[in-house]
Amino acid sequence: MRADIAYDWNFSIDDLALDTFLYKDDHLHEFSKKNARFRTGFTSYPMPPNESDTQTRDDYEQDALQFEIRSKYVDGIHVNATYTTIAHYWLIKQFIKSKEWRIVTDEDNSILAAAQRVFAEDIKRFDAHVFISKIDKEKSTSKSLTEYAEAKEILFDWAEARDIKIRGLRELAVLYMSEQLKTHKFYELAFDGVNLKWANNPIIHPLASKDTGFHTVDCKTDVSSYESEELPKMLLDVNHNSTDAFIQLIRRRISTLKKKCT
Repeated sequence: MRADIAYDWNFSIDDLALDTFLYKDDHLHEFSKKNARFRTGFTSYPMPPNESDTQTRDDYEQDALQFEIRSKYVDGIHVNATYTTIAHYWLIKQFIKSKEWRIVTDEDNSILAAAQRVFAEDIKRFDAHVFISKIDKEKSTSKSLTEYAEAKEILFDWAEARDIKIRGLRELAVLYMSEQLKTHKFYELAFDGVNLKWANNPIIHPLASKDTGFHTVDCKTDVSSYESEELPKMLLDVNHNSTDAFIQLIRRRISTLKKKCT
């Protein structure tokens, strides 16, 4: 299914050439073209340059030759990542009848764009929220373990300074983040002084992991309507644990298949 979504088998280079000729969109921005769903470089067909073009005749002929060669060997055209992700999210939304949605990404632009389009109405009703979880992929294992121990020490020291007797890390993390969110804002006023805009202001997740150490959490949607106790609990659940577990499961199954084949 994923392969079919990411590739349009029913659209040919000849169709692309006809659309470009009819709509004359070869000089428009990528997102404004009729066939913007295709990968960069295949959203329009090369057209002969006119007097207003900066492209030379030689450049045009070279580009046209590449398309001609492509049309002889492979049918269809690849669909770009954003449109593929939109299709995935649309299908998921049809299959899973949920009243609320929580989407976590690592600031992947295709996922962010797709989620905000497919769940646009849900986001307006505050029923869907898009969170960003970022980790340092170049961090060493020893550094991650050090930060894991440091995170626990920070929480215990913070609780001791405030005479809090709770020892559960998650409970302490909720209280710790609740205090931080009194001054930390994910959204700010736009230039018009009325509307809100994303501040691109992540916060450090108080519970570091042994594998990745500290990571930051941000929210691309407006969460200002949530109570001071609800938002910290939501943010604490923003991590890579589920995707990491899924990837490890796939790796184990592939490894098993490799062993059986050998």
